[in-house]
Amino acid sequence: FIPWQQPASYDADSLMAQLEKHLDPIVDTATTDGIITELMLKEGYTLTATIDEADGYYLVTQNDALIDNFDADSSDNAGTSMRLAIVLDDMTTDKAKQIITTAPNKTLIMDRAFSDDANKANIVLQFEDAGLVVGCV
Repeated sequence: FIPWQQPASYDADSLMAQLEKHLDPIVDTATTDGIITELMLKEGYTLTATIDEADGYYLVTQNDALIDNFDADSSDNAGTSMRLAIVLDDMTTDKAKQIITTAPNKTLIMDRAFSDDANKANIVLQFEDAGLVVGCV
């Protein structure tokens, strides 16, 4: 991801130039594996988590539940794995329905994956209506 750098001055042109750099926050040299790894680490998953590709999205599963605020010994979480769904491209309503059926603990969707603002709003509402956490990157 492109790191935010404070503009040298606070004039409108400097700020606009910095904002334009972040329209797509992915550096040109980024790989899919690198993006997935960075997102899962930022969400608290470890490098021992498994990553599976399924129909245009990635499902990260943390079996040993080393996630902050997750108590694997709790009776509520007994035998439960933490799951993170990640969508990098081409987010559709059908893909949203498919991800919702897997009930991940959280879903991260790249902004560039949405066709337009209406598509984004509709899909985010689908996740919220299902009681699932969704975030846009």
